[in-house]
Amino acid sequence: MDIAQTALDGALLPAAVAAGVALAARPWRGSSDPIAPRVSAAALTASWLVACFALFGLPSLPPADATDWAFWLGALAPLPALPGIASRAPLRLALVIALGAAVAWALIAPLAAYALSPVEAFAWALAVTASVVYLERVIASSAERVDPRGAALGLTLLAAGVASALILSGTASLAQRVGGLAAGLGALCAIGLRWPRAARVAAGAPVIAVVLGASSWSGFFYAELSPLVLALLLAAPLALVAARPLAAGAARPLVALTIPALLMVVPVGAANGVAASLYFTEPEAAAPTVDTASDPDANATDGGYDYDYGY
Repeated sequence: MDIAQTALDGALLPAAVAAGVALAARPWRGSSDPIAPRVSAAALTASWLVACFALFGLPSLPPADATDWAFWLGALAPLPALPGIASRAPLRLALVIALGAAVAWALIAPLAAYALSPVEAFAWALAVTASVVYLERVIASSAERVDPRGAALGLTLLAAGVASALILSGTASLAQRVGGLAAGLGALCAIGLRWPRAARVAAGAPVIAVVLGASSWSGFFYAELSPLVLALLLAAPLALVAARPLAAGAARPLVALTIPALLMVVPVGAANGVAASLYFTEPEAAAPTVDTASDPDANATDGGYDYDYGY
């Protein structure tokens, strides 16, 4: 797949789809529409699904691996944002916990069969579940307390930063999928510059949490995402929490809008700095020795090495 086609399928197409969903909700109307605040969940889900499908086709059902599971769980992630559920806090929280547990099962089950003891598998599953719930809670609560355009911009940087860190950790195809979510967030942010209601991404918190949580942990378990990079990426949404008092005291609206993004750059930039340092300083694995004299086609092969860790 050439670069232009990848950019079209992984960025432009999901951005256009997210923008279409947002504009279909007519964000220029009054604020009395109860559906309008929930549109971001549909827009972000659409951008994620379209990017995955356009880049790699429809995953198998039942899912064959963690990547397939991420696609289908992303499709279910908007459920907590449905109008009849979002207003019921216990039910919403229960659904988010269930989504987090499903992500944990999809990631840990293959490892539990041969690489983890039952206690280790349970501990890792608990950590994954807790991280997804934490991401959803932090994003949902803090994105409503700052300028929605600033929150959307900050989360766009976060998703793009996760994608970049995954590339540096050896899994480009997973990064391309996350790039679709980043494109959707960017589209909502851009439309929000004209109609701020379109940038209200708090309702999309379950989608963001499931996609970024599953992708980050996948990079940790199945690629080379280091524990420090993972911790920095998971901590990054706290920048939205820190942005609230700073934005409230800003003298100009433009400053208040940019504060969440500026704070988000710190952990995301640090994570990518660490990932880049490890990527460029880690010694390359010794290349397999091939007898080219007896195998004239050996130079045309790559020795069977999977440069993308199966993603």
